[in-house]
Amino acid sequence: MSSHSLHPDTHEAGLADSCDRCREHAEEPLLGLDETNLTNLVARLVRREDYPDTPRSLNEALALDNLRQAVEGNDKARYRLRTIIQDHKLLVDFDRWYKREVRILGLGGSAYPHSGLERR
Repeated sequence: MSSHSLHPDTHEAGLADSCDRCREHAEEPLLGLDETNLTNLVARLVRREDYPDTPRSLNEALALDNLRQAVEGNDKARYRLRTIIQDHKLLVDFDRWYKREVRILGLGGSAYPHSGLERR
């Protein structure tokens, strides 16, 4: 595990591209991010219209895609996402969002194609 380089606070500015630790968080967002950063990331995933600057970095784009992939294929990840969404009232209907965004739109490519990221 590496350490963070000097950069703006991730709670305000998101994951920094110039930081090895932020890259590690982006690769495994459900494992390494604190609750505030994870909630911010989930909010940007499920309410993109409220965050027109998303993604703010390549690492944030990677984290969003990895979060989406984790939710697609993992019941435990989906449950954790649902809990965060309900606790912070980010969506009214998780199941409707999941069916529309993840099952239909999320398959076959990056959720943020302008980031240059491709699905693994």
